[in-house]
This record gives sequence, structure tokens and C-alpha cells, in this order.
Amino acid sequence: MHTIPDPTESAKNAFAVTLYCMESMFDCRSKDFLKYAFDLFPDRDYLIVTQPHTIAENTLLNKFSLVPKKSENTFSHVLYVLHRDQLFEQDMALTRTTKADLDQIKTLIESSGTDEEATADIMKQITNAATSFASANLSFSARIDNTVIATFLISKDVNLDYYISHFHIQDQILLSEHERKGHTRLLYSTCNPIFEKSTRFFLKEILRLSGKTLLYFEVQAKTVIPTIFHELIHVRSRRFPHLVDRKWDHERAEIQSASTEIEDDADKDFKVPVDGGDRKADDETESPFALCFTSKKLLSEAKIVKNARIVIIGASDTGISFAEALLTITYLQFTNITLIAPGGLPHHNLPTKKSNLKTQSTSYTNEELQKLMLESRICVLDARMVDIDRSDKNVILDDGRVVPYDTLILAMGIQEKTLDSL
Repeated sequence: MHTIPDPTESAKNAFAVTLYCMESMFDCRSKDFLKYAFDLFPDRDYLIVTQPHTIAENTLLNKFSLVPKKSENTFSHVLYVLHRDQLFEQDMALTRTTKADLDQIKTLIESSGTDEEATADIMKQITNAATSFASANLSFSARIDNTVIATFLISKDVNLDYYISHFHIQDQILLSEHERKGHTRLLYSTCNPIFEKSTRFFLKEILRLSGKTLLYFEVQAKTVIPTIFHELIHVRSRRFPHLVDRKWDHERAEIQSASTEIEDDADKDFKVPVDGGDRKADDETESPFALCFTSKKLLSEAKIVKNARIVIIGASDTGISFAEALLTITYLQFTNITLIAPGGLPHHNLPTKKSNLKTQSTSYTNEELQKLMLESRICVLDARMVDIDRSDKNVILDDGRVVPYDTLILAMGIQEKTLDSL
């Protein structure tokens, strides 16, 4: 085995909690001890904690950021990390973006790795939202002592009819409980990684200050998944009953009353631009993007984090739907789901239906699999299982890798081998 050499004392920048006990009646005050822990190590910036995968998060760990594990990781614990600047959480404030924030926002966007052209486009939209009342968007910034740590850009309105006709949002949202003006879409967000654990607070404040109750997020083909993505709920797209992309044959004419036309003309200069207003709700073309959402109610209660290692063998309809079902539970956050299948997900090696002679899935089209964004939400391994070590709870792969599990799902499905043998 290769060992990591012990670093010099000046390079050490973290300390660890190895034993933590707290009476249950005082558990809610556990974060108060963090300041005193950092005072004992004034030269260290990070505090780390590890615990077994199957142990539930306590109140103390709610302030820590969970470090994603690598696919070859066999360590039996999960890793949490906390920066000392996170102790200033009580000093956070989120308000509308002002001109004085723009320089810091640009620096924050550039530090996130955004290219120069995209940064210029984002800054143009944020500047317009911060300086123009007629802008179709609103911009918000989070600060600690006049230092911008996060920025968000949302729309003032959405094309709700398009969302309803192209996504199953009514399966997850009781629309009658939300005002029509209470819908908005997140256009852009960036946050200092140190404060990623506070994203739920930021989203609640955005909805409160903007007077909205529902927040949507569209994932296009080249969309960079934001750090707040784990707070959102994925909505399945509607499947239209046809094979050829075409428009509906409209037999009914859209009749608009003269009074409505007059009213629209009179209010044209003051009407709030609708985000995605050029989309037609009554077309028969499947949406080119995936949709996620969250609401005030969902943000009012933190999700229960489940770190148990769930390994799914096979990218069959059953395996994919099982992973989707876990990710759809609104009050649980599964952080350690692994799907193992030769070739990865079906749409990875079968880009189009025409290039594939095998029978297509009856549950998922390639487009639907892409919109599920499983690659960004779980760990997908392109490998084949050759053995199961039930005593140590390990899965052995054909390339020699060992994948430990707490729960193992065998969903290989029925595979037709006739075509492969020809």
C-alpha cells in the first residue's frame, strides 16, 4: 500500500473531532461549541468529522458540508468538513442587489470557473435587474459584513401554462394553493463554497422578499448544475402520444374579446415580461429541457440526509425507476447511490433509436433518460458485476474494483443475446 507522507506542521490546516457526546435535550445548541473548538486551534481553518454511513446526521452535522466520495472509495465512513468562516452564519443578510455589489459579484462569478463570455452575459442580466425597474428579472445578493458571498437571479413571471402542459407538476404541486403571481424561475446562482450549507436559507429569503411561493429551475443541455440542486425536486416530462414531431391540428379558434384586446394594448408598456413567453403550451413537441422546483413549504423543513450506501446492479427499467423513486422523495436526500451497468446508462451507448436494432425500453426514451440527469445525481459506473461478497458486503467488478454496500438491489433485467451472437 502507498502511504501519504506526513506534511510539515505549517501545511496542516485542519483538526478533527474524534469523540462527540451531547444530551438530547441540549442537542439543538451543539453548534455553540464550534466557536470554542476553533479557539483551541487558532491556526487551523477547517474542522472535519467522520462517521459511519448508516448513522443518522445529528444537529451538529447540519452545519457541516458533506464531501462527495470518489467511485473507488472503500472507506466505511462519510466525511464532513466545516470552515471557520461558517461561524459567521448568524451575520448573513440577503437583500436586493445594488450597484455597489456588482464588482464583488463579478469576482465571485469569475472565481467559480465561468468563462469570460458567460460572465459578461450574466453580469449584463444582473446589472439590468439591479438598475432597471422594467427588467423582467430580480437579482439578490447575500452578504456578511459587506462581503458578497452569493448571488441569485430570478424571473418575475413564468410561462405556467407551458409547464403544466409539458410536465407532471400537478402530481407534486397543488396549484390551487399558490397565487398565479407566486411562480418564479431561478435563472442563475453562485455561492461561495464555504457557505453552500446555507443555500436553503438563501432560497427561503428569496421567496420571502420577492413575494413568491414556487421556484422553478430549468436544466438545458449545457446547463451547469448549481450547488443548490440538492434542494430541488425533479419533475417528469409528459410523453406525447405520437412518434413524429408535429404540431396539433387545431380545430378550435382562439377568440379574444375586444375588451381584452383594448386592456392588453393599454397595459402593454407596464406588463411584466413572461419568462419563456414565446413557448406554446398547446404544441405537441416534448420539452427540450428538464424541470425542477421547490416551494416555501419544502424549504421550511430540512431534508433528512441518508448516507447509506445503496448499490443498484443493472440499468434496466426496474433499476432506473428504483433510483428515480428514491430521488423523488421530497423529504429525504440520498447522498450515496451507485448504479453499476455495462456501458453505463442506456443513452450513453445508444445515442439514437435509428442506430439501435434492439428493442427500446417501454418505460424510458433516450430523451427522458437524459432529462432525469442521473449522472449528476448518483454515481454511475460503467462496469460489470462478477461476484458478491455477502459477508463483507462488497460487490466485485470485472476490472477488479470493490464497491461496498449497505443495501444491494439486483435489477439486471432480461437481456436479449440473439443479436449479439449474430
